[in-house]
Amino acid sequence: MSKAAFKHPLDPLTAEEIVAVTSEIRKYVAAKTDIKAVRFFSSGLLPPPKRVVLAYLGIPLEPGAKPEEPAPIVRRAEVDLLDAVRGGGYNVIVALKDGKWEVEEFVELDKALHPFISPEELMECEVIVKADPKVQELAKAVGIEPNQIACDGWSIGYDARFPQSQRVQQAFVYARFSEHENLYAHPLDFIPIVDSTQQKVIHIDFPPHYKKTENGHKLSTDLVGAPSLEQDALVASNRDRIPPPLRRWDFLPDLMEKSEEGGYKQRTDLKPLHIVQPEGVSFKMNGHVLEWQNWSMHIAFTPREGIALSTITYNDNGEIRPLFYRLSLAEMVVPYGAPEFPHPRKFAFDSGEYGMGTMANELSLGCDCLGQIHYLASPSVGPRSGL
Repeated sequence: MSKAAFKHPLDPLTAEEIVAVTSEIRKYVAAKTDIKAVRFFSSGLLPPPKRVVLAYLGIPLEPGAKPEEPAPIVRRAEVDLLDAVRGGGYNVIVALKDGKWEVEEFVELDKALHPFISPEELMECEVIVKADPKVQELAKAVGIEPNQIACDGWSIGYDARFPQSQRVQQAFVYARFSEHENLYAHPLDFIPIVDSTQQKVIHIDFPPHYKKTENGHKLSTDLVGAPSLEQDALVASNRDRIPPPLRRWDFLPDLMEKSEEGGYKQRTDLKPLHIVQPEGVSFKMNGHVLEWQNWSMHIAFTPREGIALSTITYNDNGEIRPLFYRLSLAEMVVPYGAPEFPHPRKFAFDSGEYGMGTMANELSLGCDCLGQIHYLASPSVGPRSGL
């Protein structure tokens, strides 16, 4: 591939490249597999080997050494997708050769392995839960109408009751009494389990409840783990149904004016903050490469990790010192701590299970960012190969 074909060998896939890559995969699937429909989850650059990248950029492997001779670089993409009808994940490698993308590898994953949850699946989870007759019945039993049901889809991590080949989510259900009200003030007392492939509720859990006793608070059941799917989940929790708290805990000023005792007033003792640089910024951008104060680094975004900094060097009076080849947040996990079922399932791996790159929000000037801002695009694949 010619050097002019890309500015930097670690540049993320462009929107045009993502469309071309997914289009080539669709052609491959139609011609060479029995898969009827696919759902895309991620499409990102498959980085070339480290030595090849450094040689291409003229960066030595260590301070004081000479760079290695450049070698040809083939631009490759790595794509994760799912059989939308039968389930089952696939990892695909596509290479750009002679100006045309070609599928190099099309590997079916082990049945226990899945692509991370997509934003579309999380939104679909709420639609599936709200439309389920049993969920509506359970909500109505504690005073909540079907149109007041809201929920958050979550990764379930590991639950031995369900085959690892099954693509499942858990849904935390709430009541929401107006469009922008704080739904988290009104949790409901049951957790539906959703099969994302079949798009239906397959089970409903009832977490046990702490009861106040003479010896302190005691869990309503002595069962440590999850009850079997054959057991009545509410009976197994050894408690009655619990209506949601109804008090509003709003966080939007216009709603707080109505729901807070005594009303709500914003602070008036803050002075204006102005961020100005009359002579412009001190950094320079060349594509995805940032230069500032003798520092140079490549900035990119990946579907899994989000932002990634690469080929970080420092110009020490003319000597280019390589400091870091790549820096990224490989994983972030928040264990919610409670040992009783089902809380150990609230153990979200934000990179591996959700993809911090695909979950990132687009920022806008004047709202999220102030001052002299340089934005970088981060296109990502949609479930049906759109962006």
